[in-house]
Amino acid sequence: MNYSNLPAEALTLLKLGEYDRAIALWEESINYQPNLLINYWYLGLTLLLQGNSSEAQAIWLSALMEINPEEIDSYMAELLEILYTTAKEYLDNHQLTIAANIYTQVLSLDEQQIEAHLYLGNALAQQANFDEAIECWQAAINLKPDLVEAYHNQAVVWQKLAEFEPAIFAYHKILEITPNCSDAYYNIGWCLCQQGKQDEAIFYFEAAIKINSNYTQAWGELGYIWLQKGNVEETILCWQKAIQNIEDYPNFAEIYCNWRDSLVKEKLSSDRLNSNADLLKKLVDKNISWETYFYLGNVLYREKHYRQAIAAYQKAIDLQPQAAEIYFILGECFNQIGDYTAAINNYQKAIEINPLSDKYYLSLGYNLYLNKDFNKAINCYQQALNINPNSGQAYFNLGLIMLNQGNWEVAITYYQNSLKFQLNTVEIYYNLAIAFARLNNLEAVIDCFRTVIKINPDLAKANFDIINIIQQENNLNTKKLEFLEIMPVDTPQDFYEFTNDWAKSHIDTTNYINIYPENTIDLKPPHTPDRDIHFSFRFTGKIQLPASFVAIIPNGRYWCNKTEAITATITDDNKILADISPEFPILSPGHPDKHPSKHSIFNLGKLPPIHTINSNVAVLSGLFNNGYFHWLFDILPRIELLRHSGIDINEIDYFFLPDRLQFQQETLNILGIPKHKIISPDNYPHIQATQLIVPSFPGSVAWMPKWVCDFLKNTFLNQQNVLKSEKIERLYISRKYTANRRIINEDEIIKILDKFGFKTVVLESMSVIDQAALMANAKVIISPHGGGLSNLVFCSPGTKVIEIFSPKYVYPCYWLVSNLVELEYYYLIGEIPEGFYLHKLLCPEFLLEDIFVNIENLLNIMKFAQII
Repeated sequence: MNYSNLPAEALTLLKLGEYDRAIALWEESINYQPNLLINYWYLGLTLLLQGNSSEAQAIWLSALMEINPEEIDSYMAELLEILYTTAKEYLDNHQLTIAANIYTQVLSLDEQQIEAHLYLGNALAQQANFDEAIECWQAAINLKPDLVEAYHNQAVVWQKLAEFEPAIFAYHKILEITPNCSDAYYNIGWCLCQQGKQDEAIFYFEAAIKINSNYTQAWGELGYIWLQKGNVEETILCWQKAIQNIEDYPNFAEIYCNWRDSLVKEKLSSDRLNSNADLLKKLVDKNISWETYFYLGNVLYREKHYRQAIAAYQKAIDLQPQAAEIYFILGECFNQIGDYTAAINNYQKAIEINPLSDKYYLSLGYNLYLNKDFNKAINCYQQALNINPNSGQAYFNLGLIMLNQGNWEVAITYYQNSLKFQLNTVEIYYNLAIAFARLNNLEAVIDCFRTVIKINPDLAKANFDIINIIQQENNLNTKKLEFLEIMPVDTPQDFYEFTNDWAKSHIDTTNYINIYPENTIDLKPPHTPDRDIHFSFRFTGKIQLPASFVAIIPNGRYWCNKTEAITATITDDNKILADISPEFPILSPGHPDKHPSKHSIFNLGKLPPIHTINSNVAVLSGLFNNGYFHWLFDILPRIELLRHSGIDINEIDYFFLPDRLQFQQETLNILGIPKHKIISPDNYPHIQATQLIVPSFPGSVAWMPKWVCDFLKNTFLNQQNVLKSEKIERLYISRKYTANRRIINEDEIIKILDKFGFKTVVLESMSVIDQAALMANAKVIISPHGGGLSNLVFCSPGTKVIEIFSPKYVYPCYWLVSNLVELEYYYLIGEIPEGFYLHKLLCPEFLLEDIFVNIENLLNIMKFAQII
């Protein structure tokens, strides 16, 4: 045997993870060359990677003890270099647990190793062990007080965790070492803004700009501060600088406006997009015109920043004093802050300029009504009707005056006219109920509340309060049984943390059927060329999911609110079963904020009336049932749990879940759920059944075990359909026709992707079966975050996925799916070119914000994934 080749062979096996064979070769090499200490270093490293850290230490220490004292430093340096080199490879590849173990061993050999403390902190932070990471970085700082990277790491984590004081302290330390660090100044300013210390923040943003005059984000935040202070002139100047100095995309505003224009042509735009584009277009101009202030005012008014909007509109009026619309909307702002005199003055000015707008008279009339100047208000509403005889709002407002004056029958007539002209609001029915009550028409009162419940069942507490007022103020000959069907009910005030606890408290434990035990998901970090993984993907390597079961609850109740963001399964002793009563926000399993004592139901006061069903009902409804992801992964697997429970599905009288969307109807039909047995939450948000059958969620909401993926594939992935489907290996999934999370510069992206063989698809019009077949054939998929990526479950192992996120909403559900079906998952975070606070004003709903993609970053991630 050629023993000289043993180390090379052992190294190869080490890199392949074949540790037993590598260990055998290192031991042979040591027998052949017992004085060659590098073999001991690698033998110990292999044992460490195998999980035998104590044996690794023993090997290294025994070898070091045999070295002459004068040589020990050089050999120790050799060992540390090997450990550092190996640890860095694992850290760069985001194999974080292994990297952390190696750095820990380095510190066990020499606790003065600054880099080991630093990089151990990096590895721990990327596994969400933030407290330990901060301690490691502090240890590095204690050894090297000018270590900027350690201060930076601490500051970033504290800033992310909203611990702003220590973050500010760390950024100040950076400035002591590197006084011209504009980013440190900017971040201190940002943290101060989050604390509400705008005056202090100004200094830091201006300092960042002094160092870097083109610092877009700093200009943007500075403009927002001036806006809070009511100085709209400075706001405009700062935001002009922000928009005009965007380094990577100096034409960002133009791209946004062109995108808006294309959506307008296809009738896909919105008032929000239009007002954003109008403002951005004006910020690009060198000159400041009345429209600049007007469009700023429109955005501020939209976001209910009324006082700042007033300042902007007044500047617009200074430059354009004959614009009726500015006076009108200025009046609306004064109305919102309760300054009715100023509102009236501005409405009157608008009417002087343009007497032919019915909305001006409506607003003036309403403010006169608030001032109890009823005759003038009536005259305004009549003027509005002269201009627009079909104004439902005018009739409604006239009804308000008649109600206030006690003219019950006339009020009723006006309200009925407002309904005739398509003004169908709960306020009309509340006021009608009051008027009918004054006329002792109990049946009509009850009909009004029935309609309110149908329009918005979440108004249970308001209904209860108004019904009480009606009962107290009117001598109604009430029939209590009739009132019961519209009377809201008390909310539960207690809970069982686990359904199994409830079952054990009953004699009949057959009400709880265990299907699958608790299980663990192994998670691999996503692939990224960045040094650090995004905070949203920072988990320990394993996630524990709860057991799945089916509960049978005699006289059980189920309630969900109108938006399907809050749900509750309620026992006959009026307690919620917390583990099958999820609500938004959806938190990761084991999150401390998930404790059932914090459930929103306890603060609602009342729930809508109960609809009683004298049958057995299987509850399959959950959170956001109309979302494709939740439907596939949270709802449909509950049918599979029913099948495993031993309950005959054919014997179930009703299934409680929606079925109005095409994908819902298709999947329920495939799974054999008859349409005539479906009860929709849209019609009955609060039910009580003789027997409520409730399958648990397969894991936690939005966190599913692998069997769910297998179930979906076996059910919806038809092999014949796959063979017949068009073989498209490279897919770009567009969200162009959705209302949110669209790509702003998508046209540019599609042109680039076309060059690399990608085909753009829109999934909304396709059947579930066809979507499954399409994804099964794909080898590369690029898509913004959205429901279409739920179909990743149908992909073949090894398919490459690049998911594109907006910066403020990175949710890891499709990374989880990719882990479960063994896909190669990458992510790309979009840009906020205009700065955080200006962006927040333009896009306040982070769940829905559209995404701007840096093309260079897209190409880089594609190269990193070896797609191009």
